[in-house]
Amino acid sequence: MAGARRFVSQGHIQIMQSNWEQWRTISIPSLRLKVGDRVRVSDYPSSQKWGRANHDDEGPIAIPANIEWDRETMSGTYLDICDRQDFGIDIDERLITLFYSGQRGLRRRHIRYFEGSEAVINKRYLGGKIRPTPENIMNMKQGVGLNKRGRRRPPCLWGRRLPLNSPYHR
Repeated sequence: MAGARRFVSQGHIQIMQSNWEQWRTISIPSLRLKVGDRVRVSDYPSSQKWGRANHDDEGPIAIPANIEWDRETMSGTYLDICDRQDFGIDIDERLITLFYSGQRGLRRRHIRYFEGSEAVINKRYLGGKIRPTPENIMNMKQGVGLNKRGRRRPPCLWGRRLPLNSPYHR
């Protein structure tokens, strides 16, 4: 699967939807196909060579019923939505349901919150200032892990090279 994603992301695959007049090269492996979309390996010799080499390495594979594929022309058609048994991977549906029905449901984003609150730690650019995450606030109080120069130093380091009671200083 990783090799197929790489093959697509490097621009070796083209698609044609029913309302398009010409083939378009895609580089997004997670692109959703619609029923009736046609897919092919690009006409470039390097794409054809690499596609045929991948076909030969894999050997004969049972193609799912929702896909029609011709190994000679290196093209196919997406016929229907696939059944979950056609994946060839054991999937525990409970885990997928649990993942998407968590504390914030389908709006699963990578957000950090201040500990014990619903206050979001912003990811926006602060003009070079230190982002106020819990770890950075603790480091600013201790004066650990920060640059030794500049006016952006925490107040505990003004006029000193090391903070008082530094765990790194004996």
